[in-house]
Amino acid sequence: MEGFILFGILLLFLFLRVPIAFASGLVALIYMLWSGLLPVEYAPLAAFQGLDSFTVLAVPLLHLCRAGHGSRWYCQVSPWAG
Repeated sequence: MEGFILFGILLLFLFLRVPIAFASGLVALIYMLWSGLLPVEYAPLAAFQGLDSFTVLAVPLLHLCRAGHGSRWYCQVSPWAG
């Protein structure tokens, strides 16, 4: 039942035109506060640990390169770098 409520909150945020990244983050924070399983102080730590990943950093850069917004150097070096 909790999943349906949280999904409904996510849909409400999306209906209010909140960006998906903020909406999912707010739903996760609401779940942490509501369930009481994790302390609230864990939220920033989990957010920064999730961003400390090469894959998470590489995906937006690849999209920028393919959209034509990346620098010429990055677009030429990225196939060799993997």
